[in-house]
Amino acid sequence: MTALRLLGLLAATVLLCASFPAGASGGVTIMAQNAPAAAASAARGLSLANVDPTCKPCADFARYAMGGWQANNPIPPSESRWSMLDQLRESNLLQLREILEGVQREPWPHGSAAQKAGDYYASCTNVRERDAAGTAPIAVYLTGIREIRDLADLRLETAVLQNLGGHAFFFAGSEGDPRDEQRTIAVIVQGGLGLPDREFYFASDARAAQIRELYAAHVARYFALAGDDAASAAAAARQVLTVENALARVSRTRAERRDRLANYHKLSLAETQALIPSWDLTTFFRDRMAPRVDVVDVEQPDYLRGVEYVLRTSPLADLRAYLRYHLLERAAPVLSFPFAEEAAAFDAALTGRREPSPLWRRCVKAVDTDLGDAL
Repeated sequence: MTALRLLGLLAATVLLCASFPAGASGGVTIMAQNAPAAAASAARGLSLANVDPTCKPCADFARYAMGGWQANNPIPPSESRWSMLDQLRESNLLQLREILEGVQREPWPHGSAAQKAGDYYASCTNVRERDAAGTAPIAVYLTGIREIRDLADLRLETAVLQNLGGHAFFFAGSEGDPRDEQRTIAVIVQGGLGLPDREFYFASDARAAQIRELYAAHVARYFALAGDDAASAAAAARQVLTVENALARVSRTRAERRDRLANYHKLSLAETQALIPSWDLTTFFRDRMAPRVDVVDVEQPDYLRGVEYVLRTSPLADLRAYLRYHLLERAAPVLSFPFAEEAAAFDAALTGRREPSPLWRRCVKAVDTDLGDAL
């Protein structure tokens, strides 16, 4: 059976190569996606346009099998990668966009799925009203952070930010207990960094240094958009980076976090509290609107001890700046257009995309994320 399959594959390879047109020099060429033979073969489940017949299968089968697809499908400037799955996702997004723009043309009943999803999309794409609102949608939260006077205030405002989906100091939530999936357990996980990995803060290579420089400028621009003058914005950005560097130093590496056993520590609330005495966890969980918490899976106890050190040794002004930035970072995609474009531009720079994702795509994704069932 194995020999027969091999002969079948070899025969198919010969037939595929025979199907390609000859170039000017007499050699075979990559077939265009819209060529009649490509369409006919695609209808049978394998497009000849995906194959690179200029490469011998035994030399590089991946290039032979998909080199034509890569040649016919360059990575779009708003993407950092591109594959058939990404093409499928893009097709889905375009259909969702058509749906969302279509529902706005009809008077759907208030409270209906179409009204909710359509209004959400319309508000996201309404640049004029977003610009007019500025930071007004988050003014009450900015005021709360500005009025922080001690660590108790900081704890409260951190709970408020986490309730909004922001990331500050650590992630606190719930999950199925890895040792007892029939039970749900509170969990505290390291987090609170603005860059995607701790190594970006310390790596000495040119790319990491460039990212740190871009990040510092990005943080300062957020503060400037929020109303700070240039000097104050730059100073606040330095404060944010000081706090984040301290948190990064006590964070585990990505490789260390892959060890699930080493990142499971089921502790009583009292044992957890002993790791971070400056932070009243009972009150914090209450402010996070959690039910009564008796045990916690503290995935990285050393990190929580490190947060305690940062809280006790950092100037309150630095901690306020840190929290204010993470509020702006959380809200930026839905604030005024300059905020949204800054967020998209930095994300593009971080991921290697040549230009930000267009507004419609970001808004479709926002609706799909927040009102997926309605959509």
